[in-house]
Amino acid sequence: MIPKSGGDYAYINEAFGALPAFLYLWVALLVIVPTGNAITALTFAEYIVKPAWPHCDPPYEVTRLIATLITCLLTAVNCYDVKWVTRVQDFFTATKVLALLMIVGVGVWALLVDSHTQNISQPFEGSNTSPGAIALAFYSGLFSYAGWNYLNFVTEELRDPYK
Repeated sequence: MIPKSGGDYAYINEAFGALPAFLYLWVALLVIVPTGNAITALTFAEYIVKPAWPHCDPPYEVTRLIATLITCLLTAVNCYDVKWVTRVQDFFTATKVLALLMIVGVGVWALLVDSHTQNISQPFEGSNTSPGAIALAFYSGLFSYAGWNYLNFVTEELRDPYK
């Protein structure tokens, strides 16, 4: 563990030197972070407007407009006050945990109470096992769990980072 703030930059700087670390920062600033934010905003917008068009895809312009508005709103909140950002993050974290608990609860209910056990013997029957589908599944999992890395941005600010 490298107890320095900066996340990936600190690790690249320590391992490969200042130039690759500096170049990584520019690539992250211009490509990686905006692309990730755009994907997240578009996914959020798609989920928000899908109930209005249950039998077809929502219009392209509507999803893009809502994604743009959400991005601008979150940017404005972030620029306005850090405490508001904390409240927004706390709210969305709580709703995410609640949604996960609901999914687990419904699954346990379906398994134990309603006895939906027909897929237990062959859980992956009919699954797409092509290399592309497997790679996409791993990428989707890694993309959705990318938050593990954010702890590395504040390591230096922890009282006992080795603990």
